[in-house]
Amino acid sequence: MEGLWSEPERFLVESRLDVAVIGGRETVQQKLARLLSRTKADELIFVSDLYDHEDRLRSFAIAAEAMKALDGAQLRRA
Repeated sequence: MEGLWSEPERFLVESRLDVAVIGGRETVQQKLARLLSRTKADELIFVSDLYDHEDRLRSFAIAAEAMKALDGAQLRRA
C-alpha cells in the first residue's frame, strides 16, 4: 500500500486491525483477554462484518463463549 494511501488512511486501517479479533473460541478468548488487559476497558462492543446472517450469529456466539470463559486471573496474565 506504500505510495497508495495517505498517512491518516494508514493509521486508521492499522488502528482498526490492532483491535480486530478473529478466530475460533480459544483464539478469540486469548485475544480478548490481551485486549482487555491492555486497554483496561470495562465494556466491549462487538461488530461483525459477515454478510451471511447465520455466520454473523455464529461469530457473536463464539465471542460470547470466549467472554464467558474469561476470568480475572486470565485477564491479569494476558
